[in-house]
Amino acid sequence: MAALAACAAYTRWLNPEVRLYRHAFDVKQAWARRLDARSGHKTIVFGGSSTSFAVDPQRILERHGVPVANLGLHAGMGARFLTAAAAALARPGDLLLMAMEPGLLTDPEPGSDLAAQMGFALDHFDWVHASNVTGERIHWVEDLVSLRPGAYHFFTLLAKLALGRPL
Repeated sequence: MAALAACAAYTRWLNPEVRLYRHAFDVKQAWARRLDARSGHKTIVFGGSSTSFAVDPQRILERHGVPVANLGLHAGMGARFLTAAAAALARPGDLLLMAMEPGLLTDPEPGSDLAAQMGFALDHFDWVHASNVTGERIHWVEDLVSLRPGAYHFFTLLAKLALGRPL
């Protein structure tokens, strides 16, 4: 139980990848909320990093007057998580535009460790398997086990602690 609690704490507060994408999501969510307040409807473009880096919503708004929210995150979160996150930000009248990497559309794997970690960090375990969209049950045990850091993160954290580097 202590190991699970340590993994959960690491995922929520220390894992640099999760911290980066949690911050990115917070910024993207704030932009979407501003669009909701201004125009009442928006287009949500969602997918992996190709979406994140290819769509400039502020430029589209300024040049074309089209309210667009870019919800591109990381393909490693999986199609279900990315779709669930976009659906959670959608309001009646919004348009969802899926721009997924091709591999995500053919991958039979319903969830990933990164999806479980992000679901935990954002307090949305229901997004891991798109339960808020599909009605599928939440896989609590599997998702909690996915909170453990990978070897890369574990050894990087140990090295930073040993060398006195910032986390």
